[in-house]
Amino acid sequence: MSVHDRKNLKSALESAILYLQKQGVEEARQDAWLLLEHVCGISHSTYFVHSEDEMPKEQQEQYEALVRKRGEHIPLQQLTGEAWFYGIPFFVNEHVLIPRQDTEILVEEALRGLPKDARILDLCTGSGCILISLLVTREDCTGIGADLSEKALQVAEKTRSLLYLLQRKQPPWLLHSL
Repeated sequence: MSVHDRKNLKSALESAILYLQKQGVEEARQDAWLLLEHVCGISHSTYFVHSEDEMPKEQQEQYEALVRKRGEHIPLQQLTGEAWFYGIPFFVNEHVLIPRQDTEILVEEALRGLPKDARILDLCTGSGCILISLLVTREDCTGIGADLSEKALQVAEKTRSLLYLLQRKQPPWLLHSL
């Protein structure tokens, strides 16, 4: 993979799939597509209509760099900066763990036993996925997310700010360094 060889969308995707397969990435086809979608901001239908269009040089450079990092087995979510958890998009990076689907069971169980107007303390909040999911689901509750890592708190704050900005509400929780 080299930006010296200008590629159209189709050949860039095919090259990325082959590269990721050679690197032992299990979901090579899906990951190559998701990275292309992330870099170019395109849908499947746009891709099929414009697959023969040449990629702009900057996008090709960015795409190839991300594909190489994915080939080093850096999690896809860290490369795109986003992970979905409990139907909510969360910002993620190398400073937080990637939210796992099996942790959604914890959120579901907590919601079953959560009393009205509960105050929640989420220690080692990381990306904030547990606390934010609880508070988005139960608007009567408030909470505090605490973490030793200032960088992790910055990641959680980014998600918190975006979600509540979109809802035009004051967030019902705070972040605090331990």
